[in-house]
Order: sequence, then structure tokens, then C-alpha cells
Amino acid sequence: MKLTLRLRIIWFTLFFLRALRDLRGKYHFLISHYFNMTLEKAYELLEIQVYIGQGYNRNAARLILAEVQQDLGQTAIDQLITDLNMTEVFGFTTGQEFKPL
Repeated sequence: MKLTLRLRIIWFTLFFLRALRDLRGKYHFLISHYFNMTLEKAYELLEIQVYIGQGYNRNAARLILAEVQQDLGQTAIDQLITDLNMTEVFGFTTGQEFKPL
């Protein structure tokens, strides 16, 4: 049961981020005010991914960090990588750039 819940969380996170990415291109002027990635939102989403720490979670974390880079810049990414110890869990390093898929 725990695995099913984890997979649902991962699927929802990936689905939400991909849908958000697709909408940004078409309706950026309407949704940019409501769906900007904040550091707090990114921290909450990444905490779950780091806690589970599997391969799919690494991909979800990369998508989240790509959104953070687009909205908040490289310094925010470096702070998240350091705070959540993603170097040890996923192998991300400070200064690494993340591009949306």
C-alpha cells in the first residue's frame, strides 16, 4: 500500500509539472501570476522526492529544479541542493543547470 501511494505522489507531481509547463507556453499571461514556483513550494515537493530517493524521484526532482531555475534562478537551486542534501541522494551538484524536458 505504501508503494502505491508513493507511485501516485510521483505520478501526480510529474503530471502537474508537465501540464504546468505546457500551459505556460500557451497561456503564460493568464497563469504566471497564479502558478509561479516559490521556494517554499519547491522545498515541499523536493522533500518528498528526497525521502523516497528512487530513480523516478530523481527525474521528478530534475523537473522541479528546472521550474525553480526558470522562476527563481541558479542561487535558489544551489540552496535547495545544499539544504536537502541532494548531492548524496541524487548526485546533483551546486552550479548544475537543469533544463525543462
